[in-house]
Amino acid sequence: MDYSDIYHYLVESPSLYTSETMKNKRSLEAHKFFVSGWVQAVLHIKTDKCFVFKSSVKPSWRVTNKPHNTWVAVENSGKVRAAHCDCMAGLGESCSHVGAVLYKLEASVRLGITTTVQLQMFVCAAQYADFVTWTPQQTTIFRILKDDAFIHGMVDVISRFWAKHIHPRLMTTMLQSETEPDSEGVDHQGCESDLSAHQSPAL
Repeated sequence: MDYSDIYHYLVESPSLYTSETMKNKRSLEAHKFFVSGWVQAVLHIKTDKCFVFKSSVKPSWRVTNKPHNTWVAVENSGKVRAAHCDCMAGLGESCSHVGAVLYKLEASVRLGITTTVQLQMFVCAAQYADFVTWTPQQTTIFRILKDDAFIHGMVDVISRFWAKHIHPRLMTTMLQSETEPDSEGVDHQGCESDLSAHQSPAL
């Protein structure tokens, strides 16, 4: 997912109810909500066709009120298929809270959090990882669950990359080091005799 996916959904994609483009350019300002830490922990489940992400987002105008429940459905390609929020604006499938969750997902992909953390969970045999973010307003926890299918695909890609690029390079380096003459086999005695022939006579 990248910014173009967010823009396409919030502005250019048709509404489920009216079939007209949502043109919700105001929700693009939801990046401020994400930066301010209003988006709480993001949970997800995987279906056959997409990932569904769920989170709670604090209200922008009265942060002491109950957070809004927000979810978005995203395809593997990054395209947003649907979204919903229980705020009044969210009934139209796009609002600042939906946008804030999308920006948080985009940041995690852009910073490589997903790939890095998933592989770390694979190495450590962990079932989830908590990514903690801090802002002056609060500390939030972004819980990432282990995705076995994603890990299997990444391990396959890394294994093929190792076999094609890294392993041959290492083997070439090792063979070159074995064929190079050993510095210990140099005739130091001959060198010393040559040097002594050029030494100045003692006074």
